[in-house]
Amino acid sequence: MRLAEKSKEALDHSGRFKEPVVTDIVRFTNFYPAEEYHQDYYKKNPLRYRYYRHGSGRDQFLAKVWGNEKEASMGKVEGWRWRQARRRECIRNPMMPP
Repeated sequence: MRLAEKSKEALDHSGRFKEPVVTDIVRFTNFYPAEEYHQDYYKKNPLRYRYYRHGSGRDQFLAKVWGNEKEASMGKVEGWRWRQARRRECIRNPMMPP
């Protein structure tokens, strides 16, 4: 939890958002696997998934807040470049899974 708290604190101090991050960080207790029909939803329901991605505003939010940065504002993060490239590709092609 300390790493998550440090990350949240760094994000708060980065000035990325106007307001502090309010997400609670809690200890992991249980994992509940999703039902089978939720697995690979983007493959099983590509049109619905595309509408969801566009309608949720998630991609637009990510592009607005994080832009095309190659590194996180709090320093290098393992896999950051790959995730950013993947997000950009998903924004260009909403049929692609995240």
